[in-house]
Amino acid sequence: MITNDNNTMSFGGSVSAMITTLKNNARERNTIFDRKNRAIRKGNKKRYVTDKKATTKQLHKIRKRIKKENRLKAIKAIFLTLLILVIIRLLIFFL
Repeated sequence: MITNDNNTMSFGGSVSAMITTLKNNARERNTIFDRKNRAIRKGNKKRYVTDKKATTKQLHKIRKRIKKENRLKAIKAIFLTLLILVIIRLLIFFL
């Protein structure tokens, strides 16, 4: 009787893939707040980049700029959608 050693554990590849996935999921991830290389030294104090504060005037300008950008994106998306619908309608009408 001939035995094939490859058939004895046919699920080995999937098991090793599961083990690798579990190891990758268990690793410790650093967030932006945990990173020490994002610190700036100013005098004797360490200050992180995320510690910056914006004034109310700056926040108002940022808010206005983002609203304007979002409005332009929405207009472009609506225009493109209508253009595609008109082209499809014309193709259906003439074909």
